[in-house]
Amino acid sequence: MRHGYFLVMAALMLVSQLATAQSTAWRPFQPGRVYSFLQTRGSATPTHVHTLRVDSAYTTVAGDSVYTFNRLLRAVPGGSGYTLFRSRNNLLGARLRWRPGTSDYYLEANAEPTLGSPTTPVALLLRPRTALGSTWVASSAPALTATLTSRTLDNVGTAPDSLATITLSNGQLVVLSKQHGLLQGPQWLTLSMGGVIPPNWQQYGPSTAGLGVYDPRKLFALGVGDELGYQLTAPWYATVSCQHGYRLRRIVARQQTADSLVLSYREQDIITTTNAPNCSGTPGTAYSAVRTGRWAFSLRTGASPQWPFMGLLAGEYRQMPGSTVWLTGQGYDLNLSTGSCLLEAVPLRFLGVYGA
Repeated sequence: MRHGYFLVMAALMLVSQLATAQSTAWRPFQPGRVYSFLQTRGSATPTHVHTLRVDSAYTTVAGDSVYTFNRLLRAVPGGSGYTLFRSRNNLLGARLRWRPGTSDYYLEANAEPTLGSPTTPVALLLRPRTALGSTWVASSAPALTATLTSRTLDNVGTAPDSLATITLSNGQLVVLSKQHGLLQGPQWLTLSMGGVIPPNWQQYGPSTAGLGVYDPRKLFALGVGDELGYQLTAPWYATVSCQHGYRLRRIVARQQTADSLVLSYREQDIITTTNAPNCSGTPGTAYSAVRTGRWAFSLRTGASPQWPFMGLLAGEYRQMPGSTVWLTGQGYDLNLSTGSCLLEAVPLRFLGVYGA
């Protein structure tokens, strides 16, 4: 009976896994994953990758399930780019809504015309499981229909997957993958009505569970005994450089739990003072005292008290404690020379802005 029990349990687990996979198939987005998108038009060699994720989930009074995307700081289109405003919309809308038990998915965006988003709220209905050639009312404002024009087998990343292409009556395309969700969609979920069609963005590789490229275990893949060297330079406003030096930092302990990573280190500086004109002090080389420190990271959010900008996706923002400075992520760029000696370096960019 014991073997029979195990067989029954294994069968139940398999059925449960299949049911879960079936219920999430074709769903445009999933929580707990980082999505990366690259612009497909408007740049000869697009290099900027926009990252986003499901920020929260809830159920409406009517019984619909809703995923909301992380909010952004965005510049006004055509502006100087230095003034940023908070936006409830992300690159492909503000939220995803659907009725459990159905395959009707609504991508919704809030009206934010001053930021380049739709002038009225948008609800775009996607039906990736419908019969090939089927047509339905996809949007009421603007009035558009949609047709499932193809369902093909192609590679997403390195694995084969089913792809559904939905063509809107204005010519815009939306592409979904059975396993990886929305692969291509219009910027800011802007639906064209006889005007200029906005750029489309497509997934840059399959979505990744967890934090993706923002995972501290990838960004700080260090172990006990690893060493980091830094060059110490004068402030940018210094007209004369009277000192230069180096810092050596060695990892002395590494602790990882289910939701955190802590790295402890020791460090020491070597400073050389020159006798260049207009420099004071005695020329020579001196060593600093040996110091200790630690870096702590959340493996759920990527945040770190020592690195306050860590874990911020493209446009995502966070206020510095006790300060009027806001930190915002800038996504990351491809083919950008970082001067790093590390292989496959991904330059994550962040920006500090002032706000009320």
